[in-house]
Amino acid sequence: SVVPGFAVSYANMPATIDSMSTLRNPTPPDSASLLNGRKYYTINCAVCHGMAGKGDGLAVKYGVFPFPLVGDRGRGLSDGYIFGMIRNGRGNMPPYNRIEEKDRWDVVNYVRGLQGTLPSGAVGISIHGSFNARSRITPYGSSPRSTVAMLSRIRLW
Repeated sequence: SVVPGFAVSYANMPATIDSMSTLRNPTPPDSASLLNGRKYYTINCAVCHGMAGKGDGLAVKYGVFPFPLVGDRGRGLSDGYIFGMIRNGRGNMPPYNRIEEKDRWDVVNYVRGLQGTLPSGAVGISIHGSFNARSRITPYGSSPRSTVAMLSRIRLW
């Protein structure tokens, strides 16, 4: 655990979530993390944020404020802040405490993959949904389009 659960409030207040901004992601973005992150993202996040993180999920049609994760604003958030939002929620976003701490970090890694901001050398995904050392996630600064296409090929089951 990066920080004991009792050390940070579960309140969905801005100051509480801001206090988690400095948390460092302890989970490397490897194949297991990205697959697990995609599973939890698909189940819990895609309904609002959309499968590609563009803020175009089904719930937007019913009045939920669209928050794209792949834009400049989303890319500007720290890993700790994203972790805090998943953990505590805020505004329209409910807390997702049913996602265990380790799995939340996997979701953060998956979101970074959607954004195209994973470190260069992160393992990528082959066409058949398995990971392949020759396939690479796009490095920071590259277009996220190819990363989204690659990540969308992961098989969940």
